Amino acid sequence: MNSVKIIGGRSGKIWPQVLRTAEESRKAGRRLILYVPEQYTLQAERDLITGLNLPGLLEIQVISPRKLKRQVREQTGTGVKNSLNELGRAMAVHRVMTEKAEELHFYRNMTDLPGAVKRVGEALDELRDSEMTPEELEEYAAGAPTGAERAKLGDLRIIWSGYRELITEQFDDEKTVWTDTVNRLERSGLWDGADLAVYGFDTVRPDLRELLVRLCGRVNSASVFLIMDSAKAPDGRIFISQRDSVRRLETVLQENGCTLEEVLPQGERKDCAEVLKWLDRNLFAMNPEPWSGETGDALELYAGSTPWDETVKIASTLRKWHGEGIAWGSMAVAVPAGAMPDGMLQAGLKVNGIPCVWQQKDRAADHPVCRL
Repeated sequence: MNSVKIIGGRSGKIWPQVLRTAEESRKAGRRLILYVPEQYTLQAERDLITGLNLPGLLEIQVISPRKLKRQVREQTGTGVKNSLNELGRAMAVHRVMTEKAEELHFYRNMTDLPGAVKRVGEALDELRDSEMTPEELEEYAAGAPTGAERAKLGDLRIIWSGYRELITEQFDDEKTVWTDTVNRLERSGLWDGADLAVYGFDTVRPDLRELLVRLCGRVNSASVFLIMDSAKAPDGRIFISQRDSVRRLETVLQENGCTLEEVLPQGERKDCAEVLKWLDRNLFAMNPEPWSGETGDALELYAGSTPWDETVKIASTLRKWHGEGIAWGSMAVAVPAGAMPDGMLQAGLKVNGIPCVWQQKDRAADHPVCRL
């Protein structure tokens, strides 16, 4: 099939469409490959088993970028060059910054500053993902509005060029390794004839675009599920990155003799209160429509005099929902960082006999092991 289908929709409406696609592939007797980000692999397997009521995943493969590289390497071998890991890339960037110090202005003598090499490496990753060449970066830097920005971009061009020269002879960088993986996957035919579903990515990134273009025509079908909406939506501006990435994919597909079909299902959430539908439409809208109806029990604002009052209210609300038949696992409490003293909410839930799993993002540097 020489086409790729983009299926867009609001958060909460995309996964049911993935399940429908998986069920259609199973009923047709075709192999389904669900391609997801690294951190979502295990959760995707669980959601598939639960959503389709399956005893296991014999007919469905959940593949992440890392698993794909391993699968291709096991089937086709590796290249003649070694690939650079994160530490090796940092060492290469550090060496280039040291050797090119006399040519640098913005990043001169910064190699010993904590985190400086890492930030430069991240900047190089962003430039690589933007598909800009060092020559194009030099031209862009010349038109920068301030001297500091021109110096920074000029230094990045020098470091980028030196980095590529340093590793070309002995090593493959991440982009080269990925291109080799996609080439080997295409030649091996491992995914030929399968249905490919892509889910969980914010946009169609360059590596994903390369994969789709090379496999278009070899897989039976390719569907990409994105959380997005059209530019005409009240809050359409927040989906600019998604739409731009789809347009770039469409351009490359056409250059390779393939087509792109875009589907943006319309309609509001089903079984949802009117006030929540209104909130869904207007939360990020530039010109939100006014709400004039009644919220009922669907939306309630509560102002507690202390964090403990809020904790008590949260606990009573959760117990009320549970009494109405809602499972504990179907509830969630979202708390902004620093909204209440550490441990207060967990203690309040525990006192009220409410089981919970606490998820919180912390800096690795704050972990006791790292601090020690």
